Amino acid sequence: MHMAYLRTSDNKSIYYEYYPGRGPAVVLVHGWGLSVRAWDTTLNALINKGHAVVAFDQRACGKSDMDFQSASIEDGAGDVVNLVKSLGLREVVLNGWSQGGAVAVEAARQLGAVCKGLVLTCAAAPRYTNGAGFTAGVQQADLDGMATAFRRDKAATSLAVATACFAPGRPANDIEWVQRMFLETGPMALQTLEALGPLDQREVMKTLKVPTLIIAGEVDSVTPLGLAQASHELIAGSHLAVLSGCAHVPMVEGFDEYHATLFNFIDNKD
Repeated sequence: MHMAYLRTSDNKSIYYEYYPGRGPAVVLVHGWGLSVRAWDTTLNALINKGHAVVAFDQRACGKSDMDFQSASIEDGAGDVVNLVKSLGLREVVLNGWSQGGAVAVEAARQLGAVCKGLVLTCAAAPRYTNGAGFTAGVQQADLDGMATAFRRDKAATSLAVATACFAPGRPANDIEWVQRMFLETGPMALQTLEALGPLDQREVMKTLKVPTLIIAGEVDSVTPLGLAQASHELIAGSHLAVLSGCAHVPMVEGFDEYHATLFNFIDNKD
C-alpha cells in the first residue's frame, strides 16, 4: 500500500491510496463532500479478498488541496483518468457513489477499453435535477437550497444531510462519522455540488459499452430510486440491485449484501 499525491495540470495535489492486488484495480470515487474514509468498509473488504484498489479524495475534500480554481464533474473525471494513467493501470473497475457516480460515468467514457466494469452506488446520475423529459430527480431549488445552507451554516447543514443519508434509527456514531467528513471540505467543494444541476449524462449512458452494476438503496431520499432505474434503462445490459431497507450508504447499512453483490460483479471481470 502507498499513500501519495497526484499533481494536477495546475500544480495542485489530489490525495490517493493504492493497494496493489489481483484483477482489475477497483477505483473508488466517494460522494460529494466526503473523502476516502467513506469507503473504509469497502476498502477493507476488497483488500481482504486480495483485489487491487485505489481510492482518492476529490478536489477540496479530505486531504486533497482545497484551493482549486475549478472543481467540476469533468475535473473529477479527469483526475480519475490521470490517476489511472500515473499508476500504470491497464484495467480498472470504477465504483462511483452518489456524486462520485456522475464522475465515474464520465471517467468510464474517457477511459474507454481500460474500463472493464462500472459500478454506480446510489449514483447522482444520469442527472440529479429534474428537467426536460426527466422527473426522477430532485428539484433544482432543493439543490440550490442545500448549497446556500452549507454556505450559511455548515455545521448544522452537514449534520442534517448526514442524517438524511441513513435510514431512520441509525446510530448517532454513523451520522457523526459522515458529518465529520463534510466539515473537512473547503469552499470550492460547493462548486462540485452545484455542477450537478445542469449535468445530464443520458446520452453518454446510451453509448457506454461497459458491463455495469447499479446498486440502489430502497429508501434512499438523497438519490431517489428512480435515478437508478433510469440509469438501468439507459445502459445496455446493466444489472440493477435494490438493497431493501438501505438508504444512501448501502456499503454500511447493508454491508453483507452490498459487498456480496459487488464481489460477484468484480470477480466476473477477472
